[in-house]
Amino acid sequence: MLGNQRPTVSLCDPDQDNKIVDSIEKDTPDQVFLQGRLESGALLSYHLRGGAPFPGQPGLNWSIYGEKVRLAAD
Repeated sequence: MLGNQRPTVSLCDPDQDNKIVDSIEKDTPDQVFLQGRLESGALLSYHLRGGAPFPGQPGLNWSIYGEKVRLAAD
């Protein structure tokens, strides 16, 4: 599932202390949800959220949970 929760983006000028100088409309998704079952039977759930990080939180936190690692040979 794809969604566009922030259809307007503010443009900042770094030469003016990041003052907002304009805003533009965007039509690309800033929310991405993936859910499914892998060939191995494991379930997959993924959510990517666009925008600034929450205060005091990292910009990206990627956690992979499982019982064992299996690398596929080419």
